[in-house]
Amino acid sequence: MLYLIGGENIYESQRRLEELKEDFVARSGGIVNTYNADEMTDPNEIAANVDSLSLFNQEKLIIVKRLLSSRSQFADKVVDLLKVSKRCNCIFWEDKAFDKRKVFYKVIKRIGNVEEFSKLSYTQLKTWVTRYLRKRIDFDPICVERLILKLGNDQMQLANMIDNLVFLACSKGAKKLEEGEVLDFVQKTAEENVWDLVDSLGSYDKSRALAILEDIIKDTGDFVKIIGMLTRQLRILVMTKYLIQVGRSQSEIVRKLRLHPFVVKKSISHSSNFTFAKLRKLYQKLLNTDLVVKEGRFEERLVLDLFVAAL
Repeated sequence: MLYLIGGENIYESQRRLEELKEDFVARSGGIVNTYNADEMTDPNEIAANVDSLSLFNQEKLIIVKRLLSSRSQFADKVVDLLKVSKRCNCIFWEDKAFDKRKVFYKVIKRIGNVEEFSKLSYTQLKTWVTRYLRKRIDFDPICVERLILKLGNDQMQLANMIDNLVFLACSKGAKKLEEGEVLDFVQKTAEENVWDLVDSLGSYDKSRALAILEDIIKDTGDFVKIIGMLTRQLRILVMTKYLIQVGRSQSEIVRKLRLHPFVVKKSISHSSNFTFAKLRKLYQKLLNTDLVVKEGRFEERLVLDLFVAAL
């Protein structure tokens, strides 16, 4: 039994690791020893355990985490042992994508099993969230999109949030998870706040815009990031408005811009509040705001307040 497991999808790679570990214990009744390579200072600590597997009557599974990530210099020693080991129950787990050029990867690929888990596409993620929810509670279908929009494609975070929401709903005696509970319980992301800010700018609601800006500053505290998010949203609005103008459908815009369908839906809704001239004016003011701060003429917070107030 020899595995190299990892990839960008940490949730799925950890799930697979646990599955293999449970199967091993159920099949053999053996013991499992787990080592974090980033806590090791001597490669022989791994080598000794791998090399001693055949010396015991009781089967033993060795799990080594982050060998390539933190102790890549140890990998050559382990590779030499794997090549000559007649009996080896080892799982190497990594929390990132594999470098397929490495000798370690090539050896495991040749004599064992390599499983790499990529992040799910939007369609796959939507299916996964739907199934995860369905096993636990009845729910309003819009909850799926709301959760993905707020938490992205981090399955670990999604699973934890869903478990919390289900617990909260059940503690209230609710038999169904409603959209309102998701909106109330899951904190607004900075991106959502930026959309609200852009919406306020489009309707010339300066008091609301300043209040939202205050929330964004508290959330991020990073002027460069705030300018970057605002710039991105304005670009999305310009591209969306243009594609609508040339007759593209919502699904076509999603494919063309490679954005979350919910983001495109929101962008289509907001685009009606803006003319191209108005978007151009906002974009120019944003560039001027960025330049003024970089030149050190004004304090960052004051410049952002003036950006909103001057509209």
